[in-house]
Amino acid sequence: MEFYKSSTPKIDFPEKIRGEAKFTDDFVLPGMLYAQTVRSTIAKGKIKEIKLPELPEGYYWISAKDIPGENVVNIIFSDWPIFADKEVNYVGEPIGLFVGENKEVLHKLCQQISVIYEEEKPVFDLLNSYIHKEFTKGNFSKAEKNAVKTIKETYETGYQEQAYIEPQGILCYIDEDDKFYLTGSMQCPFYIRKAVARALNIAPEKVRVKQPAVGGAFGGKEHYPSLTGSQLAVAVNKIHRPVKMCFERFEDIAYTTKRHPSVSTYEAFIGKNNEILGLRIRVKLNGGAYKGCSGVVLSRALIASCNAYVFDNLDVAGDVYCTNTVPTAAFRGFGAPQTIFAMEMFIHHIAKELGVDPLQLRMKYLAKQGDITTNSGEFHDPIVLPQLLDKAMEMSDYKRKVVEYTKPGSNKGIGMSLFLHGCGFTGSGESTIINGKVKLIKDENDHVHVYASSADFGQGNRTTLARIVSNTLGLPAEQCTMEAADTDHTPDSGPTAASRTIIIVGFLMEKAAKQLKKIW
Repeated sequence: MEFYKSSTPKIDFPEKIRGEAKFTDDFVLPGMLYAQTVRSTIAKGKIKEIKLPELPEGYYWISAKDIPGENVVNIIFSDWPIFADKEVNYVGEPIGLFVGENKEVLHKLCQQISVIYEEEKPVFDLLNSYIHKEFTKGNFSKAEKNAVKTIKETYETGYQEQAYIEPQGILCYIDEDDKFYLTGSMQCPFYIRKAVARALNIAPEKVRVKQPAVGGAFGGKEHYPSLTGSQLAVAVNKIHRPVKMCFERFEDIAYTTKRHPSVSTYEAFIGKNNEILGLRIRVKLNGGAYKGCSGVVLSRALIASCNAYVFDNLDVAGDVYCTNTVPTAAFRGFGAPQTIFAMEMFIHHIAKELGVDPLQLRMKYLAKQGDITTNSGEFHDPIVLPQLLDKAMEMSDYKRKVVEYTKPGSNKGIGMSLFLHGCGFTGSGESTIINGKVKLIKDENDHVHVYASSADFGQGNRTTLARIVSNTLGLPAEQCTMEAADTDHTPDSGPTAASRTIIIVGFLMEKAAKQLKKIW
């Protein structure tokens, strides 16, 4: 069977086409209650008093006082509270939940509650750095000294919303094994398990997380479900009934995590032969009210700050700033798109300033196999971008159009932009911190069951990973099946993030399949 010459229908096509796929809001359990969040109406201040309305019978108020463990969302940095307790730090910060059986009643209770604040002056400008990283490459001071000209520009990017089709949603209940069972719109089931266990002060094995059908994520469901999952687990721990919370679109857009806004300043030091001797790069990211995963985002932004190009001498530094705004977190590329955009704009403007062709300048500094990377690593693999560019120029008739479109009076334009993208986590992230695992089981009918925690939220992971296994084993595609991620049955393969699923987890699948083939 030739893997690349035959197509495989996605495993979830039939159920989605027939409308049978179950998303979080499709689950209804006996005795299930609903939850609605009470949120801060100010950006910064101390909570002086909370005046609750009279609760109808069967309705509950859930707050920080009900958390048996730590009031913190288990992310990389542990500074983000599950519920605001003594203070609030952004508009929309969760203070508590009203829980009950009727959504209309919950909405009225949210309008009737009174939170008394001692309001403080919020910070919205990038003034207070809470994460700093820096590195150098080569002999930057020498490059700066030998420069005959400098070019300096600053680029800004704003918030971006992931705009997934299905808003955030979580369902939690205590199952027949006395475990806290959670299902919801998610990327990382094991993240949620760790977060809930920490919030409830119980062993992770007492928490089971299973992924249903998920309508998109793009990074927006990497960390945020750890917050909502912890909130609902605290509610279920108090009430002992199933509780579900699904956001409306306004609530989702207004209060969930976004891409980090950025301010990137690039300064090029130009030699006497118009060569770029070195770059000084300064990156500022708006982390919002809490650190969360912003350290990783900053690292990726700095690593990608020279994009696909190699410069011998660099002085690179960056900071994440604390502001009284919604916390920012992962979003496709987490940090790299901000600096790649800046570098692409900058090298184009350098070319215009020097009077050279922008594409030729890009090609002059394009990375090659064996080159030293921005942060002093090495490009180990062949880089085929020149061949791809040749093909793209041929298909687009680029050279002719550049000449035609740059004539006086032309109202047309054409350009070529390059970028690099890393798959997986850098440094020792994959090998020691994540240490992803997969599992294959062959049953008595020679059907292979594929297990990994890689969530499928539309990319087709369940189909692709199973197909990697079937191809490696030389079996028909239908003889290998991958079920949805379930922390009770699937090993921890690491987060479904950083474009790592096919490259990293797929490689583990291939490796496991080769071992299985030997002992078939």
